[in-house]
Amino acid sequence: MLTYMENGMRIISQTISKGHHLPVLQLVKKMSKALLIITMSIVIYVVGSPQPTDAQIIQLDPDLVSHIQEALANNPDLAAWRNRVEAANERIPQVGSWPDPTVGISIANLPTNTFAFDQEAMTAAWIKVGQRIPLGGKPKAKSRIAESNFEAIQIGQEDKIFVIAREVTQTWYDWAYWQEAVKTVDINIDLLENLIAAARRKYETGRGLQQDILRAETERTRLEDRRVVLRQTSLTTGRRMAVLLGRHPDNPPESPGGLSEAFIAVNREILLRDLLKHNPSFNRIKAEVDATEARISFARRNWWPDLNLGVGYGYRQDSPEGMERPDFFTVSAGFSIPLYGGRKQGSAVEEAKAISREIVEQMKSLELELRFALEKLLDEDKRLGEQTTLYREGVIPQAEATLDAATAEYTVGRVDFEALLMAETAVYNAQLDYFARLRDRLKTRAALSALVGDEILIGKSEINH
Repeated sequence: MLTYMENGMRIISQTISKGHHLPVLQLVKKMSKALLIITMSIVIYVVGSPQPTDAQIIQLDPDLVSHIQEALANNPDLAAWRNRVEAANERIPQVGSWPDPTVGISIANLPTNTFAFDQEAMTAAWIKVGQRIPLGGKPKAKSRIAESNFEAIQIGQEDKIFVIAREVTQTWYDWAYWQEAVKTVDINIDLLENLIAAARRKYETGRGLQQDILRAETERTRLEDRRVVLRQTSLTTGRRMAVLLGRHPDNPPESPGGLSEAFIAVNREILLRDLLKHNPSFNRIKAEVDATEARISFARRNWWPDLNLGVGYGYRQDSPEGMERPDFFTVSAGFSIPLYGGRKQGSAVEEAKAISREIVEQMKSLELELRFALEKLLDEDKRLGEQTTLYREGVIPQAEATLDAATAEYTVGRVDFEALLMAETAVYNAQLDYFARLRDRLKTRAALSALVGDEILIGKSEINH
């Protein structure tokens, strides 16, 4: 588009610079041409650009967008799909072409007693050319079938793109969760250090028990063991991320900075409309329905025979007595007769119709399954949204307030150390539960985006939205 607009602007610029040398009519013509070029370029861009989904579902940070693009560039399964698409495209002109003509050479009526070429008048050396011509538009019908198959394979490639993008995104969020979990454990280990110090001070003043110190140290050791497990899980997830990006497992990318807490409100009706418009699986089965319709058309056209045309030229030698023998020329035409059409062509039509009905029913079933999947994901998103709000605004502040109160009361001897540890454990568990629900909601949004074919998930610019 930029090239056309640049050409149009160049014409305008040149026209203005030379305007005082041009007649008025010529000036108007040049300006009109330039404006026409610019207008057409805008129309081509608007009409030719792929239409995105109507609703944005997820926001991706730049690092994740970069990783998705890297995965799409390096994934071997996607490379296989690209080759499959190319092969399907190359098949279209093949099936729509006529069969190759035939050329034959023969010697007819050669006497076996002498094998003399001039003995018999009917002896001739023949060259024949033949061509089979499919009637009834069968090549065009075959091309339609191949085009529909090509479209279905192309949509299958798009489906694979969304699967890869969803897997990369969800693995990224898993990795971010394990990172947050490690940080949470670190914070709680520091908190336990403070509790151990408080228990030790009480013990040294004779107001506490040594078992409180030992109990806190045991809890700290358990958290340290938990941290080892979390770090290993985080490392494994990072290696999984590297493999998804097409890298060696020991070359993971930079770890995510954290889990985003920003979510865009989604509209159920818009998502349902996008689901049936942009879902790759649904679009693929629609292309398969088109292919079955093309197969029905081809089966009906198979009632038409193929016309076989041929021409031949026979060279003869003159007789031994010197009498001239003219050469022969022959033309032939023939076609098959659908004598058994009821059992062959008729049954082929009914077979194609049955396959078409089968695909249509599969499409109806898939539509129901997709609607269910959408409703399920939306219900999960709503639940997780409510839960994260409860944890952020209720559970975590309440657990922290309980811990603060228990710490203050423990220092004056109003609660025992076990109650203090329980309060600390409640804070730790609440924080981990919050991050787990936040991660699950982000992964749900990624699944929603893949389900409705949201191009934001595959790294397309948000400007279209």
